[in-house]
Amino acid sequence: MARFSDEFIERVRVANPIQDVIGERVQLKKAGKSLKGLCPFHREKTPSFFVAPDKGFYHCFSCHKGGNVIQFLMEFEGLSFGEAVEQLARRAGIAIEGDVGAGVRDEQLVRRRAQQQRLYEVCQFAQQWYERELLTGERGAVAREYLRGRGVGEAAMRAFRLGYAPEGWDELTVAARKAGYRDEELMMAGVSVRSEDGTSVYDRFRGRLIFPVWDLSGNVIAFAGRVIGVGEPKYLNSPETPLYTKSRVLYPLHLTKRAIQQRGLAILCEGYMDAIMLAQHRFTYVVASCGTALTTDQAHLLKRFTSKVIVAYDGDRAGQEATVRSVGVLLEEGIDVFIAPLEGGEDPDSFLRERGGEAFRELVEHAVPFFPYLLEALRARIDVRTPHGQRELCEQVFALITRFEDPLVKGGYVNQLAGFLGVSPGLIERGLREYEERARGERREGEGVMRKVGTARPQLSAAEEHLLALVLRDPQALKHAYTNFSAEFLRNEVARKLLEQVYAYHARGTWRGVEAFLLELSEEHAALVTGLLARVPDAGEQWREALDDCIATLHNEWYDAEIARLRGELDTEKDEERIRLIMRDLQLYQKKKQDRVKRLVLTAGEQGEW
Repeated sequence: MARFSDEFIERVRVANPIQDVIGERVQLKKAGKSLKGLCPFHREKTPSFFVAPDKGFYHCFSCHKGGNVIQFLMEFEGLSFGEAVEQLARRAGIAIEGDVGAGVRDEQLVRRRAQQQRLYEVCQFAQQWYERELLTGERGAVAREYLRGRGVGEAAMRAFRLGYAPEGWDELTVAARKAGYRDEELMMAGVSVRSEDGTSVYDRFRGRLIFPVWDLSGNVIAFAGRVIGVGEPKYLNSPETPLYTKSRVLYPLHLTKRAIQQRGLAILCEGYMDAIMLAQHRFTYVVASCGTALTTDQAHLLKRFTSKVIVAYDGDRAGQEATVRSVGVLLEEGIDVFIAPLEGGEDPDSFLRERGGEAFRELVEHAVPFFPYLLEALRARIDVRTPHGQRELCEQVFALITRFEDPLVKGGYVNQLAGFLGVSPGLIERGLREYEERARGERREGEGVMRKVGTARPQLSAAEEHLLALVLRDPQALKHAYTNFSAEFLRNEVARKLLEQVYAYHARGTWRGVEAFLLELSEEHAALVTGLLARVPDAGEQWREALDDCIATLHNEWYDAEIARLRGELDTEKDEERIRLIMRDLQLYQKKKQDRVKRLVLTAGEQGEW
């Protein structure tokens, strides 16, 4: 991803007022100094989504998403940071800055971007050519008839930009040459192939129904071709190119990502036709992994838009095995997984054609949690009537259970597994502990700790929230807090680290305000900051009084907690020397508490703030 200088990012951010960018995508109404509307990231009937134009951030009080204009575009469009900056730069008419290295534009990056743009154009040309052949060409009649026989209407053909590659040897290649594209560009984009003897270039896809594949921004980056009638392979895919890596793409996510966000879940299926038929039956919150086992990159991509997935893979043995594999990949990303089990040789496409949308809706509504499904799927392959079979099943299941941090969640799965095998939960717990100890021993030195599922949002006290809001809003408040309050007095670890970051910028003279600060934060911490800024009223000219109240409260809370801790130790301590040291610390903390209150009062009086 391209790197941008801080100055360029700031210029792009300032040139794109947050209320304008969000207003192009969300209907906003005036609400005092703020704007409000229906949150674009989840379904709701009462507006809980607020935009603060003067501070440059947004926050939803229901789903707790928040950030600045760049983070909004990343979340809304599913873009990387660099992609969002580039899109906003284009919106504002700002020339894209190249990689900055010793102040010199990286010419290699410029050439790579030019090549990438050229390949986008090749793919777009090919897509339009295939689509014309399907919808208007005489040769496309066979593909149109095939689609109608599969229940795909013309509206769906157009919505998914389906196409047809005629039987001819090099018809697309010849048309693309006439349009000004070179053979090397056609081969690099994956639409043409050089013959083995090297004497000619011909079309990769011939006599096939064409499914365009898009990136998240809606650019065509690849194709899949399905044979019509008899032939092998059934599906022919584009090779990997500078634009396309199959393991990182979900079909057709750029069309369905908004519905997924609003619905709060995604249906995951296997094939192109499955996805099209589901969307045609109003299951628009669908994605397909397209014939490959679900990858970590695909699960990570899906997590950008939802934390709940219903897996609807084919009902045959291969589909069931793919379902089991997908569960672990999805759980690793912290996604809640349910299964819509299909029978025998069924897939979503055939199910919908034979039973209709309402039957599939019922299947989705009664989707089963992944754990019971997983146990039954494993029992079909493992004989759990024997102790060795039970041990084998447990070993496979333990690998999933250990990914959960919450003891209640973990305990629930332990109880379910015990009930399934007809053994005591204590026996399963012992086996799980042994498995975890063994896994820790096998973990390579330096390997990161496995990502845990279900991390709780940090809770700040009212005084911590008010102090952070005051400091983030007002440079004068930041200067006063930096002089009179140490971050160590914040008992919440997240609040303490946030304040330490702000203080560090202030000390270096590089504090650029809350909008820029949000870019330095994780999604969770950015939402926490925008949330408290949206909740805590602006103190205005009374900022000093409000800040001193917070400082006094936080000092008192910290010293009171430490004094209570020492008194607790004093009640149980028997050693006289230790008792003497505890008494000394108690007196010291009590004196420091009084001194800090006096110093704050005197400082306020000297500066005439009363």
